[in-house]
Amino acid sequence: MSKHNLIRLKNGLTLILEQVSTVRSVSVSIGVRAGSRYETKETAGLAHFLEHMLFEGTKLFPTAKKLAEQIEKVGGYSGAYTDREYVIYHVKVFEKHLELAFEYLSQIIFDSTLELNNIEKEKSIVLEEIKRVMDNPEQAIWEEWMKWVWGEDQPLGRSVLGDKDTVQNITGSKLRTYLQDLYVPQNMILTVVGNFSLLKAKEYVQKYFNVKMTGKISALKRIELPKRKIQTKVVNSDTQQVQLVCGFITGVSYSHKDRFVMRLLAEILSGGVSARIFQKLIYELGIAYSAGAYSMEFKDTGISFIFGGFAKENIEKAITTIFDELREINTKSVSSDELISAKERSIAKLYFSAEKPDYLADLYATQFATEGEMMTIEELSEQINKVSSMDIKRVMQKYFNNSDAYIILRGPVGQDQVEIIDKIRDKIT
Repeated sequence: MSKHNLIRLKNGLTLILEQVSTVRSVSVSIGVRAGSRYETKETAGLAHFLEHMLFEGTKLFPTAKKLAEQIEKVGGYSGAYTDREYVIYHVKVFEKHLELAFEYLSQIIFDSTLELNNIEKEKSIVLEEIKRVMDNPEQAIWEEWMKWVWGEDQPLGRSVLGDKDTVQNITGSKLRTYLQDLYVPQNMILTVVGNFSLLKAKEYVQKYFNVKMTGKISALKRIELPKRKIQTKVVNSDTQQVQLVCGFITGVSYSHKDRFVMRLLAEILSGGVSARIFQKLIYELGIAYSAGAYSMEFKDTGISFIFGGFAKENIEKAITTIFDELREINTKSVSSDELISAKERSIAKLYFSAEKPDYLADLYATQFATEGEMMTIEELSEQINKVSSMDIKRVMQKYFNNSDAYIILRGPVGQDQVEIIDKIRDKIT
């Protein structure tokens, strides 16, 4: 992999430059620590809404069409996404259009107009996006799980999209305050990856991003896990499948020493067709079309979850199978061959993804936005290779127990099934 240059500008902006001479493109990403965890209950959805609004027009390019044309007319593309702790904006163009990419991003970040007519139009668009999510069982179950476990009084328990009421109450004043407080250089990471001139990149950074701004960057409030009287919840829905999320509150944050062990455990469970849960539920039992496991970290906590969609009559068999596999790992050591295979898959995914400059640009921006530092693909691979079978068994015994398990089911589930599921869950350890 290529070497990277890390520079901190006097205005506080973090700049990461990595040249990749084997491609024709260059990708530029901006990470802003301005995700939904920086919102209040009353402003839920503001971070995501602002992300939409920044593409509606700027001082130089006053309409969404004129703004989009700047990139699309040269064959490039742009996009953005809002997460709970950061927002990413990115552009990909041919190397000869690098300056255009810088100008485009500086326009949407620093010179968006946020016109009232566009705000009202965007409300309708975002409300349709919320409906789409809730109409998608695989997405809706995740939103329900987060809301139930963390509670709507905490940002992690609220949808990144907000809800109908909070979106309707968004104003230009609220958007500008959020923008002025958080979209400032010391709260941003700019990454450039691909085929480009270092000299020109540094010149364009000075030209377009050497702005002096100060905001009101608030620290994230520490998340707390509310006490729940029940650990199995049903959300009734008139669907043909029952969606399942079995989540464990691990507390493993993105700076925790166990984070790589947790990620590798998720790979062992569902990282490929031959992985445990995927193989059992889909290929051996034939009771699911899709199922998986994932580990997710935040600044001050972490979760690990297993998910899938099943027919009502197969839900008990599915949960029994999942917990049987967890107990198997809990009581026995993962074999050397299985561990090596999981490591090879994990590392291959990293390297294959890293062949795309836009992936690396987003990865570095995300790492700095969350962890305050970056790790190269080689360094990430090294951490994965350090994980032992004893580490896997240790995290299973430490984090995957009944008291930390929260199961939610969305679909036509009866109370008799809930009682059976509770008995299955009680035998997890």
